[in-house]
Parts: sequence; structure tokens; C-alpha cells
Amino acid sequence: MTDETIFDDKNTHEMNTNQLTANRIKEERIKLNYAQQAVADYLGMDISNYSRLENGKLEITISKLEAIAEFFKIPVVVLIPNGTTSNITINNGSYGNNNSSTMVHNYSDADIQKSLKMVIELLQGQVKKVN
Repeated sequence: MTDETIFDDKNTHEMNTNQLTANRIKEERIKLNYAQQAVADYLGMDISNYSRLENGKLEITISKLEAIAEFFKIPVVVLIPNGTTSNITINNGSYGNNNSSTMVHNYSDADIQKSLKMVIELLQGQVKKVN
């Protein structure tokens, strides 16, 4: 089974979650000043498919989401839309993998529950495709 699902009217709910996630990825890529080609190369995708992913035309799998977060050197949760702006401070704006990294999250319980619900929905979609 391929992870390149093209959305149509039959999976509108998935498209909404996918589109919101795609928008977050694009925002982060632009903020970090990466070209689409650089991310596509890291993911082993051609630029046209990566562009379709970033524009919400291809499904964003959990493994792709994790790989994008790894490439951006940010936590996956930053890429998961929650409808509100979250304040994340990591070493005055830089993220590191050492023990001196200090992360401050200002998430409400409602924000966390909403994000977790979206992750569960994404995972359930992946399980349905495997079965």
C-alpha cells in the first residue's frame, strides 16, 4: 500500500486534518528558510510529490511527519495543528539534542487534548489503510 493518498470528496474530514498539517509544515519550512527541494531530497521524494504533500494533496503519514520534524530539528508536536498559537522556547530559538536544551511549552489541557485527538485520528487512518 502506498502512502500517497489523493484526496477527494469521500474523505473530506481526513483532508481537513491533512490540509491543516500541510499548512503547518509549509509555515515551518518557510520560517526555517528551507527550500522545498531540500526537504524533498531528505524524504527521498521528488519535488512535485513533496509540493503536493505540502499543499495537502497527498496524505501526510506519521513516518513522513516524523521525518520532516527530524529534518527541521523540531518536536513533531509543533507540526500538529491545534488551532491556537503555542509558545515554544528552545535555547533562545535554537534546538539541540543535548541535555542542556530547555523547552517551555504553554499548552492548555484543551490544546493538548485536541492535538492528541488529531494524532489518534491520523493513526487510525493509517491502521485502516494497512488492514
